[in-house]
Amino acid sequence: MLSTRTRYSIIALSDIARGTGGRACDGAPVSLVEVAERHGLPLCYLEQLAVKWRKAGLVRGVRGPAGGYLLKRPAASISIADIATAMEEAVACPDAGSDVERARAAGCPAQRILDIVTAQVQRSLSAISLKDVACGRFDIDEAEEVDVDRPLPPLAGDLQPTA
Repeated sequence: MLSTRTRYSIIALSDIARGTGGRACDGAPVSLVEVAERHGLPLCYLEQLAVKWRKAGLVRGVRGPAGGYLLKRPAASISIADIATAMEEAVACPDAGSDVERARAAGCPAQRILDIVTAQVQRSLSAISLKDVACGRFDIDEAEEVDVDRPLPPLAGDLQPTA
């Protein structure tokens, strides 16, 4: 369900969190060349992703021969949701274009479903920190179940069945 951008970002940023050579966080800048080689990821793609990481305030670049990237915040304070939000675009109802608010206002049922799914995914991703991933320690708890038999409340303008 996560895009390639987000998956590659999680892999690369967890590598950066561990520091040079994959050791425990030692504050050494990590080169994208090293990350690409260690994980078999395309360097040119990682370079494009790094622009988004910087804009989102996840990393800072260090110039020079021993340069690379460092996390801008502690790995424990960066959630996987933060990474996904930086990498993903909002999903909107197809017949409403890319305007999510217009789709909601029009009562698009597909947008209502996307909103529910997005909220649940956001909660799950928010519970996992980059430090958890970098150290390989996170558990998957049973997610809160959705009552599929419960009808969604009608929105204004919804068509009601007639007798």
